[in-house]
Formats: sequence, structure tokens, C-alpha cells
Amino acid sequence: MDGKQRRLTYANVASTLALVLALSGVAYAAATVTSADIVNKTIKTADISSKARKALLPQARQAYRNDGGTLTGNDSIVVGSLGLTKGSWVVTAKLWLRNDGSGSSDVVCELRSVNDSDIVWSRIAPSGGIASPSFSLMHTGSDRAEMICNPNGGTIHAFDLKITAVKVGKTTQINLSGP
Repeated sequence: MDGKQRRLTYANVASTLALVLALSGVAYAAATVTSADIVNKTIKTADISSKARKALLPQARQAYRNDGGTLTGNDSIVVGSLGLTKGSWVVTAKLWLRNDGSGSSDVVCELRSVNDSDIVWSRIAPSGGIASPSFSLMHTGSDRAEMICNPNGGTIHAFDLKITAVKVGKTTQINLSGP
């Protein structure tokens, strides 16, 4: 020490008191302000950190396959698939089917996951007839969504397959009731 004594002054007391009051006000606000206290449209994008903004966005995955190839025979063939992480996903898919055979063809395609599926049956006119079935399903868990088609003895060309999955919050399954 240089021999000077520290004294309690009005300025020291006032600044310490101001600091204590300011910090207690922030602590009080943090503890008592809830989402109900925030008026609609008063929080701007600039008020939210980029990390928090990214967390608010839904996760989505998309797969696209331009040419799924020619399908023949009576076996079910995986035309394309999309890997999914753990969680609940709404999955939609669409593809185009062209009949390359000389007779009408009955094609059954299925968008399938571990716990759900959506099946579409299409009768496609011969020699270049086109069908474009759409599918949707709810997937819970992890694994993949697969598009599987069975040409049932015909010669079908699958193309422009798109599978899109959007992660959603917790889902609850209920039974539909009728009139």
C-alpha cells in the first residue's frame, strides 16, 4: 500500500447501490417475465440469437432421384429411400410411372416406414401411359422411408421420385369417428 487510507465516500456508496439495484432488476425480470408478458410482434428477429433462430426452424430432409430405372417382373422393388433420424416425421412422396409394355399394367407402389405405410394402385395404359401417384405417412422412430413398387408382370419405368420428410413435435394417434 502507498500509505493512503481508503475512505467510504458518497460516490462509492451511491455507485455500489446503483450496481446492486441494476443487477437485482435484471434478476427480477429474468425470474418473473414469461411469454404471457410479451406482446405480440414486439420481439424482432434481431432480438433472437442465430442459434435460437436455427433451433426454431423445423428439420427437413429431402431425397430426389431422377431415374428410378425400369421395373419388371412380379417382385416388389425399392425405387428409392430416405434415411431418418430418431423422432416423429411427416413424410410425403411422389413419383412418375410410365408403362413401357404393350398391354395395360397394374402397378402397386408403397411408401413404407417401420410403423406406417401408404399404398397406391395404378392401372397404366399401354405403350407410354403415365401415372403420378402421391403418398404420405407418419413416421415415428428412426430408420428410413422407402418407396417400393411392384409392376405385377408389366414393364414400368419409374422416374422423378421425390421423398420429403419434415420433423414434427410429439404426435398422438387417435381413432377417427364417423357420422
